[in-house]
Amino acid sequence: EVKDFSKVGAQATDNKTLVVSLKGPTAYWLHIPTFWISFPIRKDVIEKFGDRWTEAANIVSSGPYKLKEWQRDSRLLLELNPQHYDKTEGRIGEVEFRIVKDDSVAVSLFETGDLDVIRNLPPSQLRDLAKRPEFRQSPYLRLTYFGFNIKDPSVADPKVRRALALAVDRSEIEKLLTPMAKASAVWIPVDLAGSDPERGIKGSEEEAKKLWTEIKNPPKELELWFDQNETYKLVAENLQNQWSRKLGVNVKLSSQEWKVYLKQLSTKAPAIYRMGWGADYPDPATFMDLFTCGSGNNFTGFCSPEYDKAILAAGTSPDINARQKLYSNAQKIFLEDQIAIIPLFQEQSLHLVSARVDGFKVDLIGDFFFERLRLK
Repeated sequence: EVKDFSKVGAQATDNKTLVVSLKGPTAYWLHIPTFWISFPIRKDVIEKFGDRWTEAANIVSSGPYKLKEWQRDSRLLLELNPQHYDKTEGRIGEVEFRIVKDDSVAVSLFETGDLDVIRNLPPSQLRDLAKRPEFRQSPYLRLTYFGFNIKDPSVADPKVRRALALAVDRSEIEKLLTPMAKASAVWIPVDLAGSDPERGIKGSEEEAKKLWTEIKNPPKELELWFDQNETYKLVAENLQNQWSRKLGVNVKLSSQEWKVYLKQLSTKAPAIYRMGWGADYPDPATFMDLFTCGSGNNFTGFCSPEYDKAILAAGTSPDINARQKLYSNAQKIFLEDQIAIIPLFQEQSLHLVSARVDGFKVDLIGDFFFERLRLK
């Protein structure tokens, strides 16, 4: 909205100092500069190369590694950045990313020594892979949920959404995806301030069946979408089975490739759809902002001025106790009163890491840093 950039609240006062002025208190502000959207990029490079500024021959970056080669849909090759301030000895000279769309193929490449680190382990192999010495498991601020398009006629009645939520036994899904998933009925992960284990709708088949009988003209058929992924296919099929045997409702499954899926959701979401969110920074705001009225990631049709007011107040309050109460109340509004989504599980960060790699550690955001790794 501001045309004069000198009025923007961010200025470089010298070559090593950035001063940012905020409109008001922002509880999570200190996390923002460490998030990748705040990393500096060269304006002149973008102006010169346009959409090609990210090509290996054009890109200028500030990290410990720089892009040496990029073969689309195949691999990326990084090399140490000689202009980076950290000249610590022993760092890995080159890092190659392989783009492997089939998780089972990635495991095979790991076993032959062609890959040193893999993630997105195939769910059908998880129990066996978890027994291997190369297996690593870490807490992860990422949740999976199934959302309702509350404007869809088949689920517009809150009683329908409540009955469907009550009918879900999350322990079935946890067993199905062990050790990747830990059942969760709440939306703020347990590792974050603001999480409240009392929030959310817990499963109760008896209550679900009773409520279903009280609904006038309950839907006989529901449409459920998920993105093409072996894990989410298993989850969708489990929900299909649970709702069929407990409520007698027929659930039609549909899956699309990720980019197509997102476009479809943005156009018109189905009655029920699979989605998830991983924390951009370790604060409840990154999860709760998703379901405000103006959020581009809110496909539910849920819009509550009361919820938005609580989220704004929580994000600007420096008082941790006040934030806790505000976020708890906000979760009640959209998880229990309006039932906009059904949280299912919090993911665990799973990797296979070669014995020759030392210093591997994943943070709560799911990241690890190559400059901290060493090869034995």
